[in-house]
Amino acid sequence: MSSNGWDDTSPGGWFSGPTTHPHTNKGGAFSIQATYELNPRFSIGLAFSRSLYGCTYGYRKDICEYLELNFKSTTITPLIMFNPNKLFSIGIGPTWFINNMEHDDADKILYREQKGRLGFSAQFAFRFPQKTRFFVTVEGQYRLVPAATFGPFKTSYRKTNYEELPSFKANFSHGYLGAGFGIRL
Repeated sequence: MSSNGWDDTSPGGWFSGPTTHPHTNKGGAFSIQATYELNPRFSIGLAFSRSLYGCTYGYRKDICEYLELNFKSTTITPLIMFNPNKLFSIGIGPTWFINNMEHDDADKILYREQKGRLGFSAQFAFRFPQKTRFFVTVEGQYRLVPAATFGPFKTSYRKTNYEELPSFKANFSHGYLGAGFGIRL
């Protein structure tokens, strides 16, 4: 947004002061994983996650227009995991990424693009206690996905009289660190 002029400071309003653009409000994420132990050293698993990255806002004062882009990623990962002990595991696997970018205006989606990409994930996990049905897990993943081109995004989708953010490459590679609860069946 900065290299295309969407980097002005918007004026203050009734309840806020001037705001520098572009800026991003970050989102959250969740993940669910099922694992099957092949033997004491190796397990296989399937992980599903949804990363709600957030929203980036741009502003151009010459036309008094805002541009709001929401972005999120959904992943599906089959994993092979090495368990050096009952407490710790590391895993790798191919990942199918479904990346979304949406142009919103007053909570109405004006334009949406969705791109699927094959990538790769690596993870580590700590699970404790070991000999109970329920356990706590702390996990980290790095998700590597090739960049994809999104856009152009327009201030209006009428046939005339609009400004545009040209197409750009978006890199959705990211790290994930989370904690949660599990159950042994």
